[in-house]
Amino acid sequence: MNRGGKDTLVALLVVVDDETYAIPCEDVLEVVPLPMLVPVPGAPASLEGTFSFRGEIVPVVDLGRALGRGPSATRLSARVVIVRTPRGLLGAHVARVSDVKRIAAPSRSIDVPRAPVLAETTTDDGRPIHLLALDRSLPSELDGLVGRA
Repeated sequence: MNRGGKDTLVALLVVVDDETYAIPCEDVLEVVPLPMLVPVPGAPASLEGTFSFRGEIVPVVDLGRALGRGPSATRLSARVVIVRTPRGLLGAHVARVSDVKRIAAPSRSIDVPRAPVLAETTTDDGRPIHLLALDRSLPSELDGLVGRA
């Protein structure tokens, strides 16, 4: 992780259903407005579709659904955070991006079988904040959709 020091990391803070989550900045390639997505027939509900980014087909996961909260907002503030994962490029649909900041390094792991995208937790201004492991948001049977970065 991109650690600003031994006890911190630099993270992109995103909002999903009025809750703030963190994505390590070292994984983030770019943040783009929500593009027109092409649905993938038969895919899980959390896979919203795909789009072309610099010649690569990028699957986009709806983080609201991946977290078990329902579909993410599609208002003007909605964004797709494009990240590099060990499996390739992946997009994450979020309601909005709120900040980039240095936060405390994670202090606990989280293992929630129904929301495998949750990885670790830390605090930001005294509030718990969950770090996301976006590479765990797309089922392995859809590996063929993930372009190599």
